[in-house]
Amino acid sequence: MKKTQHCALQRPFPGMLRSARLPALAQARAQDNHLIEPIWIETVIRPGLPGFQVYGFRGWNRQTAERIRSALYSSGMRLPLANILLQISPVDRVSAGAYLDLAMAACVLQALPDIPPDSLLASLSARPTLLLGELTITGNVTVADDWNALLLMALKSGFEQVVLPQSGIAVTPGFPELAKIGIQHLSDLIKPANDFSVTHSGVHLRPVRPADRMHALRLTPSIERALLAVCGGWHSLLMIGPPGTGKTTLANEIPALLPLPSPLECREILLYHGMKSENSAAFDSDAGTPLYWDADPNATNIGNEIRVGRPVRAPHHSTTIPALLGGGQNLQPGEVTRAHHGVLILDELAEFQRSTLQALRQPLQEGSVHIARLQRSAELPARFLFVGTSNPCPCGYYRTGVAPCTCADDTVRHYLNRLLGPLRDRIDIHLMVTPVSGNNFSESVKEPQSEQWPGSPNHAHGQQLKERIEAARAIQKHRFAKEDWQWNALIPFPQIDEYCRMDALARQLWFSMERCGDFNARALAGIRRLARTLADLDAVADIRRQDLQNAIDYRRLDLYVPRDQMLPADTIQDGP
Repeated sequence: MKKTQHCALQRPFPGMLRSARLPALAQARAQDNHLIEPIWIETVIRPGLPGFQVYGFRGWNRQTAERIRSALYSSGMRLPLANILLQISPVDRVSAGAYLDLAMAACVLQALPDIPPDSLLASLSARPTLLLGELTITGNVTVADDWNALLLMALKSGFEQVVLPQSGIAVTPGFPELAKIGIQHLSDLIKPANDFSVTHSGVHLRPVRPADRMHALRLTPSIERALLAVCGGWHSLLMIGPPGTGKTTLANEIPALLPLPSPLECREILLYHGMKSENSAAFDSDAGTPLYWDADPNATNIGNEIRVGRPVRAPHHSTTIPALLGGGQNLQPGEVTRAHHGVLILDELAEFQRSTLQALRQPLQEGSVHIARLQRSAELPARFLFVGTSNPCPCGYYRTGVAPCTCADDTVRHYLNRLLGPLRDRIDIHLMVTPVSGNNFSESVKEPQSEQWPGSPNHAHGQQLKERIEAARAIQKHRFAKEDWQWNALIPFPQIDEYCRMDALARQLWFSMERCGDFNARALAGIRRLARTLADLDAVADIRRQDLQNAIDYRRLDLYVPRDQMLPADTIQDGP
């Protein structure tokens, strides 16, 4: 049994009011990584009937107060004979979380008299500090649940250091901007601060992406350039074509071409996916299962490292609006939030309910979704790369020249109406995918390369595409070094003229396009951003006429011409 400390903490409480206040972060509900808000922990010690009460939690129970009081007692510290009140503010906004135990106990200690001035607890007031840890009844500080969300929010909220269990530093994602102090027991808080070391290390997050299969695909020049623009500038993509032309295959290959996520993006990806709930094998070196993706299927998690890739979400066309955007009684994130910094693939886009598709307008435009429910509301991030595929009609052969269309005119119009209007306006690239020669999209790599298909299969082709994408990405990083966005597709409308400069020939085409009135303001802005990316792929400073013309061509689909104005099938182009 630990020997009781003989200090002023054991003396009867003087007849005066003492208080303390500590900042903290809390989840709205247990393991709720997406709704975290700053809170204050306040303690008041006043003369009166001895007792210890904790208020402010939603659904509070007495176990929290008893656990903290027992931990204090087991640490050799006697609470004074006084009335102790501890409150979480704002009141009734968060649920009780074991990770708040250490912060609440530290707040009580700060209100007690005669805390050593050289103690660790006294030194924490010099810098904004977040305390995280679960207390046992014997005073040991143990690791609680996934803290990635709390640490990320601590970084964004201005905290400079965090106090964690010593064993928790080894499983905490790396946040080099946060200083970490590890303790093992509650009594460590009143020990000299010089006894503890400060570290900035943690679990290393290694960005990865899946292995590409571009060497097995034959791509037309227009489709290849469209993929480069999608992955190099974060431009949304809509592919339309008959069945069997490889639309779904191309959509599934986009994650392998995207640039690796940045350290901040890795943390935010973990924020909405966690490391223990959906991916329990992340820390299991025997399972050999990466967190999301891994280029080497035989690799395993070795040491303090977690592999993180861009998430890919592909909901079924029967999905509902709450499942897509988020909501429900507990206000859970939807597919658009889980695809944050990743890819959202909607296969057979026209099969989705029209109301579901129209609900995507805000996330596509603003990169976030605002959800309001009876008890609370939240704004969740949704900066995803949208990729949609669709047949031109229910049978799939309307105006394709592959086979006769068997759909009635009204059926075709009703089918295509789901793709028209505001949603299509927010999609930068509209690509018509037609069958390759011989109806063979994936052919043997042993066949000789054809002049008609400069992108014929070879194992180095995928790497060449990635290098071009990375080069365009580097240009954008330099260009937007002082901005809040990092992709051409995210340039705000007021800054388009500044970052999307055109040469003389391109300006002539631009003015004539504005006068013709074929595109609204949103479509014109999308064309300008896309042209900027096409110029970056060729490492050109100003947008050229050909870049602008290609961007315009990617916005035109002959599919939307009425049937009485239908063009011959051989005039339908698959892109610029």
